[in-house]
Amino acid sequence: MHFQVVLNLPDVTDLAQIVALEGNITYDHGGTNTHLALDLMKQQFTSNVNNPKVAILLTDGSSFEQAKTFQSAYNAKRDGVVMFVIGIGDDVNKNEASQISSSPDAKYLFQVSDFGALQSVADQFHKRNCTGN
Repeated sequence: MHFQVVLNLPDVTDLAQIVALEGNITYDHGGTNTHLALDLMKQQFTSNVNNPKVAILLTDGSSFEQAKTFQSAYNAKRDGVVMFVIGIGDDVNKNEASQISSSPDAKYLFQVSDFGALQSVADQFHKRNCTGN
């Protein structure tokens, strides 16, 4: 299996830009090893405590190895990573998405109907996280 970082948050300035860039990410159908992606993501953060650690996970289903995914998410949050999860479509494992995201779900967990609706998340994200709603 080959994994790589395709989008670094320091390379963009806002969520709308992230959502736009997401359209350029190729999607290899098949397996979902979310735990490996979370572990790779965690390695990307520096140990500088002054740098915020924020992750945005997009999912349209569930991981193959849920226990490992829960552990990887727990490890990331324990190390100070704020975890946002955006569920896409009707096949999202809502329990898994909730376990991965930081708490409370009302602030850190989003749901959209399809990949085309990701742009709407930018407005929701700003409203929830910049205005305190």
